[in-house]
Amino acid sequence: MSKIKSCTLLLLALLLLPIHIVQAQIDHKLPPTITPLTPMDIRYLDIQRQRIEDLFISHFGQNIRQNHSDLEVMQKLLDKRLIKRNDTLTNQALGIVLGDLIAKELNMKWVVYSDSYGRSRALQLGRSEYFLFPVTMISRRTDADISPDVERLFNKAISTIQPHITKNPYYKPVY
Repeated sequence: MSKIKSCTLLLLALLLLPIHIVQAQIDHKLPPTITPLTPMDIRYLDIQRQRIEDLFISHFGQNIRQNHSDLEVMQKLLDKRLIKRNDTLTNQALGIVLGDLIAKELNMKWVVYSDSYGRSRALQLGRSEYFLFPVTMISRRTDADISPDVERLFNKAISTIQPHITKNPYYKPVY
């Protein structure tokens, strides 16, 4: 009987071992790794930009202009419910176009940010530790049935990063 008990305990211990290993990996958070966009990432971003460009053209007869006027058109798409709230992919595409405007304004670059939670496309200020995640700025809100204010999101992103940009007039982030 004790031999059966011992085997049962050993088997139970072996079955529980992977849970402890996985938990240890989750508890021990590794620092994020930052890498350049892969060709697949670049292609994905381009496809998403085209998705929004098509909406701009079909509903408002204009292209993405890569300036502040795009914020108004994105807001119209949302206000007129031309993009369904549960259409996460298209709402994330709006986030990419928003990210392009933020990147242009703050001289940031798209990178891949990987951490213990996964892999994300993010904007990085130079080689600093300052990042923004615009892809989900709009979709997180629409998924929660909140009407996003695109210009407010843009301004909040700018005001969040702006203090971290040196006041040196010759400063340009190093890529």
